Amino acid sequence: MLFCYVRGEYEQIHYFTLITILILV
Repeated sequence: MLFCYVRGEYEQIHYFTLITILILV
């Protein structure tokens, strides 16, 4: 259960990073 929570947080950070890169580029 904790692993799923961590994975969910990682996915949110991953998508947020992609969006930030797209905005900067």
